[in-house]
Amino acid sequence: MKKLIILMTIICAQLSFSQDNRGQNLIGKEFGDFVFEDINGINYNFKENKKTKIVVVSASWCGPCIYLKEAVNKNVEKYSNQIDFIYLFWDSKKELIKIKDQYNSKVILIPSKKRKDDIACIEIAEFENCFGFPTVYSINTENRIQKIEIGAAVEMKDVLVNGELYSMTEEEAHNQNYKKIERLIMQLIK
Repeated sequence: MKKLIILMTIICAQLSFSQDNRGQNLIGKEFGDFVFEDINGINYNFKENKKTKIVVVSASWCGPCIYLKEAVNKNVEKYSNQIDFIYLFWDSKKELIKIKDQYNSKVILIPSKKRKDDIACIEIAEFENCFGFPTVYSINTENRIQKIEIGAAVEMKDVLVNGELYSMTEEEAHNQNYKKIERLIMQLIK
């Protein structure tokens, strides 16, 4: 299991540093009229809620998702009065309840009710994401996708990325992720 997590972390890290343009055809399109049920049984309606949103598609077992969590939690403290932070999880409600305390209480946590055959895909209330984990959507007040970011920085030592040996400390990874989320937020609230 540990080898699988390490392999998934390396794959996700390589995606993070590649020129990834998956999902760019969705920029400017409506996110959708989705109604998601959070872990407390409360419905969140995207169309009716006019607040800007940061939506993170995540999984509890995903190494880069774990690194991104700290960046999101810090930004929630700073910007939750202007932006809703929503996590759409690959995990079931039962699994998500076990880790909910790792997230800022202002983050809306949405569990999956159905698993896709592809481990890199998620489907919740007709929303489907197969870009991998984590995927971050910034959604403006008109419920339109403003930006999609895939992947997150992770600590790594001497990893081959795009033909070059690369290292990143844990602190550098957290700082890079924080800046990435904050950049998305600044584009939403400008």
